[in-house]
Amino acid sequence: MAAFCIQVEGQSVSPQARAIVQTIRDLRTIGLPNFEAGQNGPPARIPGLLRKLNGQLRTLITDTLNDRSRSGVASEQEIIEALRAAGWKEIPSYKWNAYGEISQIRFDAKTGYVPGILVVSTQLWVPCGNTDPDTAIYVFQGGARDWKLVLATDADFDTNGDREENGMQYEVSPPDANGNWYLAIAQAAPACGPTATPPGLRYKILRPGPSPDEPRVLLDRHEPLNERFHPPFRLEVDDDWFAVTKGKQRKLDGEAGISIARYQVNGDELTRMQPLALTPEDFLDE
Repeated sequence: MAAFCIQVEGQSVSPQARAIVQTIRDLRTIGLPNFEAGQNGPPARIPGLLRKLNGQLRTLITDTLNDRSRSGVASEQEIIEALRAAGWKEIPSYKWNAYGEISQIRFDAKTGYVPGILVVSTQLWVPCGNTDPDTAIYVFQGGARDWKLVLATDADFDTNGDREENGMQYEVSPPDANGNWYLAIAQAAPACGPTATPPGLRYKILRPGPSPDEPRVLLDRHEPLNERFHPPFRLEVDDDWFAVTKGKQRKLDGEAGISIARYQVNGDELTRMQPLALTPEDFLDE
């Protein structure tokens, strides 16, 4: 780590990192809504600033991945160090009192794909962000210092407890016989404030489209979610099917049960498969 820090200190500060730091400073000047006074939504400036911040982070990440002057493989720590060098001072999470704090930057390299796949996700802290995406997911293909962004999407979720998978899960499917894959995302809808809507689950299936920001949407579905279960849902994928398992209250007897929704994936066509159940009562309820 010490050698890495010396290398960063010897480099010029990234203009993209400077721009990100300024946007974060702008967001930190905007206070949180007063929930007790009935303020549920963010101030008018927040959505635009969040989109700006996500776009700036995307540019910094893409440029870092494709910087041919660097040595070694890029990582989330390199992005964090670039922000620190540009003047970003981290705040402990228990002191967050404004929008746009960076909760996480994650690099997730996938194996078994040709060309290689790297999933990068950025998570911002957005209190009551039911209309403002707080997570961006970028799928890159390539290798070494030649990565192409092929799919970009965002999500908005509310973590239930300390484990991230309580709020959102994503998986890249194994490649099929033709080398094609899809991105599956399942996320819990956020709920906050005195007029919050009941918790819900949204899951969607995406394939690369004509541009990174225009993925082909194979499925986008909303369902109720029972938060009594921990974790409240689970996502599973294979090259030709995916499944979402979640807890529910059975309609037949009012007891706790398990629902498993499965879909067959054939190219860009999805077909709902027969339901699975862990108990006879769950199967009858389906």
